[in-house]
Amino acid sequence: EAEEVLLHLLRHPNDGVANAATEALRSMGTLAAVHPLITRAEGSRPGTALGDNAGPAVAAVQFRHRTAARGGPALTEAPGRGGLGLTDAAWSLGAQRIV
Repeated sequence: EAEEVLLHLLRHPNDGVANAATEALRSMGTLAAVHPLITRAEGSRPGTALGDNAGPAVAAVQFRHRTAARGGPALTEAPGRGGLGLTDAAWSLGAQRIV
């Protein structure tokens, strides 16, 4: 699974590699990524990209999970654009897809 690979890269000793994993987990990580993100951020130097990006990544994962758990709209991120979609739970309730 992609998240497992990203969690492995998050433990990489090079902050640049770990930061790239943090950015990816921000977009697609599950709750399983929250504790490793916090742990890695605690080990980084203040003011570094990794330290600055870990908090927002945790918030994004938690927000996505909270929204998805209710079957409501979920914000998505794509390079250069954002989006709004419904989670699978909402589709199963008969919501219509807006394209």
